[in-house]
Amino acid sequence: MRKVCIFLLSMLFAFVLYAGTNGKVISESKNKKENLLVREHLQTVEIGENIEDFQREIHSGINENDIIGNLKKNDLIEVYEIWYITSKGGKNTDIWLKINFKNTIGFIHYVDGKTAKKNTLSIDPYRDGTWELLETFDDGWTARKVNQTLAVYGEEDEVELRDRPGTKNSKVIALIPRSQRKGHDQVNLEVDAVTEETEKKKGGDRWVRVFWEGKTGWVYAGPLQAERGGPKIWTPENILEWNLGW
Repeated sequence: MRKVCIFLLSMLFAFVLYAGTNGKVISESKNKKENLLVREHLQTVEIGENIEDFQREIHSGINENDIIGNLKKNDLIEVYEIWYITSKGGKNTDIWLKINFKNTIGFIHYVDGKTAKKNTLSIDPYRDGTWELLETFDDGWTARKVNQTLAVYGEEDEVELRDRPGTKNSKVIALIPRSQRKGHDQVNLEVDAVTEETEKKKGGDRWVRVFWEGKTGWVYAGPLQAERGGPKIWTPENILEWNLGW
């Protein structure tokens, strides 16, 4: 009974963390060999030309050898769920996507746990709790968890670090110099949160929470750039699109 209560509480907690967005855990089970966790994830993805061959194969079920279809460049798939199969001890995690392709339900092997690079941020859309709800603000902003680095660029010599997202109810607590201006090399910022909403008044980008010289605050992401290419903000949707669409 105690185990059942703990499981139900964990499911409720996961639902709250991802309420209203992709990512909520819809089932979890265990057996002697592996653990299975299933997340809801609704997204349309266009297949690129450079994905791995095994990622193109559509299977009738997870860990099935039978192939019922094959994806090619520019095919559109509807992703419904993400299935995580973790071996006992957590050594390997295979990730499968439950999809709809041309009115056929199947699975594609998104990540092979035996060959995946464990420290690659851009593989698992929900790695280390990405997109968990962190905080809600009384003026409508919602903070979600991310873990990445952005570089400061743009037309202005400095960007404002504010005590909360937005410009209406916030105040400037520091100025961060632009990269390669006034004697500065590339200025990189560690980002641990991003707003779910975008800033309509400043051009439609999000706000990100960063650390700068001992201070924590929020920076408008407009003048920021991804340090090594790829999407600017690693939302779960951007991660999946980046890995399957390149």
